[in-house]
Amino acid sequence: MTGSRVRITTRDIELFDLLERYRWLTRKQISEVMDWGFKSLERRARILSQHGYIDDFQQTLYDPIFHALSNNGSIELAKSRGVSPDKVYWRWLNKDFKPGNIEHASLTALPLLKLRREQTKHSHLRLIEQREIIGRLPQDRQTLQNPFSVSVPVRFAGRMYEKIVNPDQVFGIHNTTEKSVSWFSLEADRGNHPIKRGSFENHRQVFPKLVAFYEMHKRGLFQSELNMRTMRQIWLVQTKDRKGTKMRINNLQKAAIEATDSKLPRLFLFCSAYDLMDSGAIYLHKFQDAENQPFYFCDL
Repeated sequence: MTGSRVRITTRDIELFDLLERYRWLTRKQISEVMDWGFKSLERRARILSQHGYIDDFQQTLYDPIFHALSNNGSIELAKSRGVSPDKVYWRWLNKDFKPGNIEHASLTALPLLKLRREQTKHSHLRLIEQREIIGRLPQDRQTLQNPFSVSVPVRFAGRMYEKIVNPDQVFGIHNTTEKSVSWFSLEADRGNHPIKRGSFENHRQVFPKLVAFYEMHKRGLFQSELNMRTMRQIWLVQTKDRKGTKMRINNLQKAAIEATDSKLPRLFLFCSAYDLMDSGAIYLHKFQDAENQPFYFCDL
């Protein structure tokens, strides 16, 4: 395959596919998940960026470089799939995104990239990613811009509210031995919003999100809306430092206990992004539920 003065390789197509899935990724993330030497990737990324196949963003010279899919890359990816370019998800205005949004996308990708890399070590566990899950949804949801977004009626303090549950990512772990699937909703939390502040109507606080997710479970909306028996919500937390992250997780755990009336602490799982980045194996990494009890992917 050829593009504008550049011969596009199979590895390039794999890179475009990865960027379509995860939006913005650092070179280090790409290098690790694709087993691509960093210097070789650096040279290739420079060429692809110069010719409009990928976008790149670097806030300062001391920050990591992020990459995203761009116009020519989306066209080549569409060609490889035999579909029209409008079937490939990307945006023309990648460079207009705020740094915080880029960092959020990269944080969201962190656990999924680790799960992808480690699948060969746990052959009975298979990662089910969002693109595959969309094909399992009810037909009327599959073409929606946000197919996992669900409006949930919530009763709180004697009043009814409509809250939207709209995960950053959804994924599943299929235990092929037990023939069971566990579903997860991922929330990447950088501590930008208060956990609880003001009235329940304040959409910028975290607490109503926890309540709405619990209500979704109680009302059986995972099954009726998404064709899933149930789902756990993972909160991946990264504030400015490790100490602040630990405090944020403690406060989120308390809020989750309050949101569920202490009835379902394992509905919510919490993890420090710093600890997950340091961890050698995500399937063996300890997540914590709302009552600080451990949870491991390898036990699914």
